[in-house]
Amino acid sequence: MATGKMTRRLLSFLLVAGLATSLSFAQEEEVALEAQEGLTTAELNAIDSQGNLKKRANKAMEIANKKMKEVRKNARAGDAVAAENAVKGFEASLDHAMNSLEEGEELGADLSSTILKVSDATLKHEASLAKVLERVPEQAIPHIEHALEVSRMGHDRALDALEAAAARQQTPGQQAETFLKAANRRAVQAQNASARGDDAGAQRAAESYTQALNSSLRAANQAHSEGQNIEVVLSRVANATLRHESALEDAMGRVPEEAHASLQRALEASQKGNQTAVDNLERVQQQRMARQGAYGAGGSRRGGTSAARGSIGGPGVGGSVGRGAAGGGRPR
Repeated sequence: MATGKMTRRLLSFLLVAGLATSLSFAQEEEVALEAQEGLTTAELNAIDSQGNLKKRANKAMEIANKKMKEVRKNARAGDAVAAENAVKGFEASLDHAMNSLEEGEELGADLSSTILKVSDATLKHEASLAKVLERVPEQAIPHIEHALEVSRMGHDRALDALEAAAARQQTPGQQAETFLKAANRRAVQAQNASARGDDAGAQRAAESYTQALNSSLRAANQAHSEGQNIEVVLSRVANATLRHESALEDAMGRVPEEAHASLQRALEASQKGNQTAVDNLERVQQQRMARQGAYGAGGSRRGGTSAARGSIGGPGVGGSVGRGAAGGGRPR
């Protein structure tokens, strides 16, 4: 009888001890996961508890921005461990943001405006980290370099997502606008890559720039053929391509000759795109004035409709570079 009681007590003790050990291992595993990601359970829950994918992305970027401040602060203080943990948190939160945006786009949501915010935020992070790199203690340099790599990869991923989102826009006019925004950022990306000696990165950015700009012009052409007003889009293209040309020329002047081909194609696309936009803008404005004249003369739309819906020149039209002011639109 006594032996049976002792056996049961021993089994109960072993069961409790085993449960406690399992809980301890689970807690240690959870802590290890947090340390690996650089995010606390509260931060992860804050992201996951958001009501939709756009809100999740915004919350994740809010945390990413906070982690970036921690990276800079800890790096300046020479706390390498804290700086690296903050870099991991920045990387994890940026990954959460992009995963949410990419998933939302695949489900048909238009999240291009939020993708733009991520793209621009990572570009700012890159600029601020480059300045910090010049002033931090030697032991913190590898962690700032890691943060720079994460920021550049995040920026590139955001631009890829922006270009994919542009192709899914509902109207050709919206596609033209969004592809132009991608082209604006690809030109800067090429310039920045060349400035830091990343010749391959500059070439990739230049190739993406060429594709985005030509896609913008094709979409504008389609929008015009469908009767959409594209004067503002063409004006923005004409003004933006002048800036692009300057950035691409700067990039080409920094890379070795063997890396010139992609940048040269991008530069030619920019020049032709500028001329195409200027020429087409003049045609569209003339067509609009002709329609207004037809209204005034006869009180009907006859005389201007077919011209208004005719095709305008595509990305390859024009052999020289347009330099006149395109008027009206404010480049973005």
